[in-house]
Amino acid sequence: MESRQGKLLRHVARKGALVFSGVALVLVLRLVKNIVISRILAPELRGIWGLLNVMPTFLVSAGNMGIGAAITYYSGKKLYDDRYTVGAALYSTLVCGSLLGAVAFFLIGQGLFFEGNTHLLEPYRMLIMLITPVFWLQLMANSYFTGTSLVGRLTLLRILESALPLALFLVFYFGLAMESLNAATYSWFWGFAVLGLTAIVMLPLKQTFPPLLSLKACRDILWFGLRGHLGNFCNLIILRVDILFISYYLTPKDLGYYMIATSIAELLMMLPESLLIPFTSTLFGADERDSQAFSRNALRVVFWGMLFICLTTMLLSWPLIFIMFGRAYLPAWGCTLALVPGMLFLSLFYVLKVDMNNRDKPGATSVVAGLAAVVNVLLNWVFIPGFGIIAAALASTISYGICAVLLLILYARFSKMSLLYIFTVNRREMLLIAAKIRARVQTLLTRGGIR
Repeated sequence: MESRQGKLLRHVARKGALVFSGVALVLVLRLVKNIVISRILAPELRGIWGLLNVMPTFLVSAGNMGIGAAITYYSGKKLYDDRYTVGAALYSTLVCGSLLGAVAFFLIGQGLFFEGNTHLLEPYRMLIMLITPVFWLQLMANSYFTGTSLVGRLTLLRILESALPLALFLVFYFGLAMESLNAATYSWFWGFAVLGLTAIVMLPLKQTFPPLLSLKACRDILWFGLRGHLGNFCNLIILRVDILFISYYLTPKDLGYYMIATSIAELLMMLPESLLIPFTSTLFGADERDSQAFSRNALRVVFWGMLFICLTTMLLSWPLIFIMFGRAYLPAWGCTLALVPGMLFLSLFYVLKVDMNNRDKPGATSVVAGLAAVVNVLLNWVFIPGFGIIAAALASTISYGICAVLLLILYARFSKMSLLYIFTVNRREMLLIAAKIRARVQTLLTRGGIR
């Protein structure tokens, strides 16, 4: 009879395969989008477009007060009827998303970026203000779909997130003969506007409509979110503050190079993301014993898979940049080498963060991420003016490493496992894996008529 742990792993493998098939398509679409738009824009305009993309994401992630993580937790645990959970999400979108849009409009006019050259961003002020609430709505929808394990809908949203801007860019640039930066920005804006409407339409009708507003539900969701939001905010600092420092100290061309390195690094995160979605909902639904063994298996899969991917990417990074983005972007090679190792640490951090939330210890993640964020800001502030984008990449990798190592120590203490045991595959497990591989190969050979 199959063990409970085996059933959980099989469930995640099945869901993960569905997500990964969508992730593979998203990977291709995102790669094509980055190649096409980056080659047409060239490094300087690519830097400006990159900052426009980052600003709504940064503001929403910084100002969401942990509500996104709370929506995932409450919808996964079914602590409230989904109508109250979705009602809290939509209410927060209306109020908080609109306020953050006004903040974005204000910041763009203050001359904080590209040595005070506000004319580079001024034409897009209104677009950024209007699209910021849509980013909030998308965060809430992704959080709900993750918590309720609606993997197909979440995967479709991610496919549309890459496909719509690419298709619109081709229409605007080649069909309507728009200037390249305008075509890239307007395609991004209208793509996300359609995505926001799609997210609402894709909510399960019977479970979520009509959305209901409960002050108690809103208070509980907000309190849970605030307990872990310091960690989320610090994680955001680690992920995005380097781009803001580069925008402040360096030129749009430098930022354009750095955006290529970050786009390559973010593509590597598709593997852990494909596992993280079913992992989160399954972990929240498991009992304490199963969840502990389940987390360990997830950590091992992510560690060894990402180690191989990161090493391969570092070896091939120079020809990849040259072939995909062109000679103009080769200065991005150095910071790509410095940034890619950080993706291994970041993937482990994401898995450990979900485990800490499941243990109802979001504060532990906050403290660890806070320490790493302070280190990250100091390193960026001190070294970017003198050493440029390489310093930003190294600061990010060091910060990711701090997060992963400290949370691993806490995880080992809570689970009473050694770090060596967490990541190694023992003889019994290797024999089991080999037996399953042999059985699978034999099945394939039999189906093919080979004895």
